Amino acid sequence: MEKKLASLKELVAIQGNDGNWNYDQYMRGMYNGMDVAVAILEGREPIYRDDPKKASNNCFNLTKAG
Repeated sequence: MEKKLASLKELVAIQGNDGNWNYDQYMRGMYNGMDVAVAILEGREPIYRDDPKKASNNCFNLTKAG
């Protein structure tokens, strides 16, 4: 079980890198969901990351042309 948890934590660390988790809402949700899984296994509350207003390629931040 410890090896599996260590592998999951490594994946969360990769997903938590700048450019991954803050690329768009989907990727932020992916990170938050992965942290929930680790938190359950560790018996702690998850630490959610909020929407960074500076995301440069956010497909959900649509603006009207013109």
